[in-house]
Amino acid sequence: HAHRYDDAISECNRVEQLDPNYLPTHLFLGEAYAGKHDYTEAIHQQEVAAKTAGGTPEGTAIASYYAAAGRKAEANKILNSLLREMSGPEYISDFGVARVYMNLGDSQNALRMLEKAFDQRSYNLVFLIDLPDFDPLHNNPEFQQMVTRRGFPTTATAMLHNTAQLRDEHAIL
Repeated sequence: HAHRYDDAISECNRVEQLDPNYLPTHLFLGEAYAGKHDYTEAIHQQEVAAKTAGGTPEGTAIASYYAAAGRKAEANKILNSLLREMSGPEYISDFGVARVYMNLGDSQNALRMLEKAFDQRSYNLVFLIDLPDFDPLHNNPEFQQMVTRRGFPTTATAMLHNTAQLRDEHAIL
């Protein structure tokens, strides 16, 4: 998520030539195309990923791409389904749902879901500062209070610094 989308697409295309059925390639391509605001291709890559996995595109990523592409009805249909499923045994990412809400223009529900993601210690939070979907929140006082209260870096640079510091202190990564 260094915003080097063309480089990411190029690398993923090379991997795809080696193994066209390698699922992460299509997921990463979807993210890269979404980063470039090419939601048609992002949606296509998500559909290919779902087909590769033997399912249908029903998750938070494709709902987010639909919302960002202005296909609000399709995004809301998937979102409503995901919200129903959240009360069941299947894991649905609060972070992913927050991302859908952001792309639907609903920052209040996005903030509510991010609070839940923090409570669950969602691994996806590492992308919070760098994903363009959440950029509109960066100057939001509620968002700033939430990340500060949780001891979370408020910029990508701070996050990189914290990671380097942890690596040096604990010999990890």
